[in-house]
Amino acid sequence: AELKVAKSELKKAQSLLQLDELKCRKRVLRRLQYCDENDVITQKGRVSCEVSAADELMLTEMMFGGIFTDLSTSQLAALLSCFVFEE
Repeated sequence: AELKVAKSELKKAQSLLQLDELKCRKRVLRRLQYCDENDVITQKGRVSCEVSAADELMLTEMMFGGIFTDLSTSQLAALLSCFVFEE
């Protein structure tokens, strides 16, 4: 009986930790304007969803920040190669 109670309490604690982590992640996404205050995904959020690389948020921030605009083709290839990974 004590084991069941302990397992139940552990599950509740884990759920609370996951909920807290989810809230923190949502806060970051709102601050970066990937979603609005109603949790509706913005254009920036949609773009990030389509990026499949090592760091979707970083690449999206770079795109929307205009980082790639003044780079040569070889500079762009070198920079983007840093984000390539195999699934």
